[in-house]
Amino acid sequence: MIMERIRQVVPVSRFVAVVPAAILIAVGLFHSVRAASAHILYHSAKYGAGARDAKQALALCARSHALYKNNYHICLFAANTAYSASLNAAGAEAGRLRAESEKWSGVGLGINRYNRDLNLAMLSVLCADKNRRGEAVVFWEKYTDWHYWDPFNQLVLLKMYAWSGRFNDAMNKAILLKGTVSEAEASAVVANARSRGSAATGRTGE
Repeated sequence: MIMERIRQVVPVSRFVAVVPAAILIAVGLFHSVRAASAHILYHSAKYGAGARDAKQALALCARSHALYKNNYHICLFAANTAYSASLNAAGAEAGRLRAESEKWSGVGLGINRYNRDLNLAMLSVLCADKNRRGEAVVFWEKYTDWHYWDPFNQLVLLKMYAWSGRFNDAMNKAILLKGTVSEAEASAVVANARSRGSAATGRTGE
């Protein structure tokens, strides 16, 4: 009915040009409304009702992401919220929350694979499982290879090597970090790793 009235008022040639433009405007408005609604839900998860309840925050994040799937900040917030909640949980619930954190980290990395905070969120989940230590080291090695000259990334990798018993690799990273803002912390980590290694050797020799 509406289209018929438009045809009566607008010449056919102009009608052909107006319809695609109208469709584009309608689609744009539709996506704008969805994006705005998603942001409101995200804001509520982070600063509103969700700020007081992890379960509610994660539910709001899920609704926000369903409306607008290109905002990796939603994924990062959900991943960190789930992981933090897992630290105060036990048993199956802690495992479920870590799995949810890993899921959200993965979704976020699918949007922006080079974001450091998302990579750190995934690393936290991997490190939380003692059976995935090797996977955690490989994961951060790959990220560090992409942004090799960032002292922070190298320092985290040094800590990962020390944590997993790869002391020679840790010392090599300490050498690489000399003259950077991370030099002092790197040296402290290596010294602590050496101390733990010497103590372990002493107990073995007893």
